[in-house]
Amino acid sequence: MRVILFPNPKPPHNLCIRIPAPVLVANQGEAAALAQAIERGQICGDIPCESSSTRARYLERWKINNPRQGQKGFMAESDFAQVGPHYVVDMDDLPDRALFDAWVWKGGRVEIDDAKARDLGLR
Repeated sequence: MRVILFPNPKPPHNLCIRIPAPVLVANQGEAAALAQAIERGQICGDIPCESSSTRARYLERWKINNPRQGQKGFMAESDFAQVGPHYVVDMDDLPDRALFDAWVWKGGRVEIDDAKARDLGLR
């Protein structure tokens, strides 16, 4: 099964992970479920968009659907994901999930940042 990873703008985590709903994978196939999960995450401001025009379009849609934005308990416009990358990877290619807080995207794959793992007391 493949998952979606993207940079986390808020420390201490280096990456965020999203897993498509298994029912979508079963009903639509993995590729369609991943595409739907990515688009939904971008529309909600969770997953970064690849271009500023796509981000602007989704941000306008988000503003219309979220009139209480910025109020206590609601996401603010400033929290809407910026333009940036996301990665689709096979779960079998991911390192130990116990070290998730030390994961980094490097050279086209996920690696463990040993210094961060030590700082977090994971190693």
